[in-house]
Amino acid sequence: MSEALPQFPAGLSRSFLLDGPLRIVAPTSFGFDLYWLHEVSAGASPGILGLLVDNGASAALQLSLSGPFPACSFADARGWLRLRVFRRSGSAPAFASNLSVAAEPRSSRPEFSEELALAMLGGAWLGRAPRTSPSTLELARAIHALAPAALEKKYSAELSYCYATASAGDALLDCSFDLSAEGLNAYRNAAAGDFSFLGAPLSPHIRLHRGALTGLISHQVHLELHLPYLRRRQWRRRVEALAGVEIETDDHGRLFVFLPDDSTRGRRMSEYQCRLLLAGWLLSRKDARFTLSYTDQRRLSPAQARLSLAPALGACGFDAAQISWPDTDRLASLALSIPGSLGAAWLRAPRECDPGFFAVYSAVSVAVQRVLRQWLPYLYFSDLDNYDDLGAAFPLLIYQSLRPFPGQARCEFTYDILSPNSPLLEGRFPTRALAHVLRRVSQVLAGAGRTSTARCFAPDQARFILASVQRRPRLLNSLLAADAFLVDSLVTLGVQGHEFIEALPREPGQAIQNLAQFSARFVTTFHRRLRRLYNGRDFSPLGSLLLIEATRALGVALDGNASAAGVLHLTLGPDRKLFVRPEPTGC
Repeated sequence: MSEALPQFPAGLSRSFLLDGPLRIVAPTSFGFDLYWLHEVSAGASPGILGLLVDNGASAALQLSLSGPFPACSFADARGWLRLRVFRRSGSAPAFASNLSVAAEPRSSRPEFSEELALAMLGGAWLGRAPRTSPSTLELARAIHALAPAALEKKYSAELSYCYATASAGDALLDCSFDLSAEGLNAYRNAAAGDFSFLGAPLSPHIRLHRGALTGLISHQVHLELHLPYLRRRQWRRRVEALAGVEIETDDHGRLFVFLPDDSTRGRRMSEYQCRLLLAGWLLSRKDARFTLSYTDQRRLSPAQARLSLAPALGACGFDAAQISWPDTDRLASLALSIPGSLGAAWLRAPRECDPGFFAVYSAVSVAVQRVLRQWLPYLYFSDLDNYDDLGAAFPLLIYQSLRPFPGQARCEFTYDILSPNSPLLEGRFPTRALAHVLRRVSQVLAGAGRTSTARCFAPDQARFILASVQRRPRLLNSLLAADAFLVDSLVTLGVQGHEFIEALPREPGQAIQNLAQFSARFVTTFHRRLRRLYNGRDFSPLGSLLLIEATRALGVALDGNASAAGVLHLTLGPDRKLFVRPEPTGC
């Protein structure tokens, strides 16, 4: 098997292909980073934010990444034998395949669950030890039982990211071995792919250098644990609220506890994420350890994946051209996240009187419009039956074709349906862009065997479609009005954040009360608008995605850099997935 090897340092003594999988075994102790929010009254704490619960629980991690991998060995400056293992130069930079992560619990003593139960009931912040309840202990035991699965997802995502973003010349693993019997034996094992020695206290005969996968070997991990948001009355009866709850892990390895029979879980999840980001303001926590994320999962045909999902991914920073789409129906799951610390940018956002007001919020507006124009059609048309309703399909496709409005004057950030710049009043519709969108739609429908419907969306129908929407513009106008409402809400959010940070030193109690009340109103009204976003459909889960993109755009506008992490899972079979990450980006 031939493989193009990267350029190696002078003194190279051997280059070869490591055929076996890279195997790493590491004992890891884990604890929990606990978040539990409740409705805030004047000057009160918003619940538990980032309470670390270290109770000594541990698990054995086994990481495996299949080969082959280019490798080289040479004598380093100390005369030791150095081994460097690289990612394959011929593999696409956005893929990490045949990845396996397993976590085996090593200890599950009863006191571990008791300590977590006490923390959840407030033992660390009430200043006294509360009495535990059977339901709380049962929940703590269930969380501990699910922790290994969360560890597997957390390390799978991190390993995927490290592998995908490493270039062909970057070492995945880099170690030096002395020439003693123990050192040479460890070298022979490593040259066969066995790096299990990394999980134990490092031998004096082995020296570890920096590599893309080296940072993954952590002997202590904190898993984010999020309990359900509670109203003020529920918070006073939180022991009862914990009875019968459900626990899930997401693709980032976070643990979420949901109230039972929650039929609106997607909306509640988005609302919770927004509350979490804003709750950090109440404590001015710029070092927030939590992550804000958006997750979407659905089964797609090859045509839907290539022609509908790809543009939506592009709006989130993925390079869809790097992805080799499967040729059969697959389950696609996207998880996009930013660190909670990026939320501090809203405390530095400009006011209307500041010089950077227009430039900063124009960037935020364009980011929100871009995401809405790609994700709203993707979600709506994931059910191909929705193409049959031409009266609703046509306006949405025209909306998708419109470029995001970059803004004009001082406070005009979106299209105004009553303004001369409105596409409807100007009569200048994006015919060419619409024809491009229609070409993709007709291919999806034809691939699904809906040839009759596909003819209605042929590219040569663009002018007819535009004329029909001009005659009945209500739905398109509703989308443009939604743009304006959501962007205006985010502008108000930034202005309020700035005012809060200014008022905090003078009147801390009043400032916290004002921000708490504003935050509650913002989350409620923002998601209420998303619940009736288009044609009677509920798109409130998009709230967290919009806040992620707005926060990232705000960070870029203020600091020049603020990147999001994203991972796309394409299920290949019962036990195999492809992990796709975008290159780190600041826009």
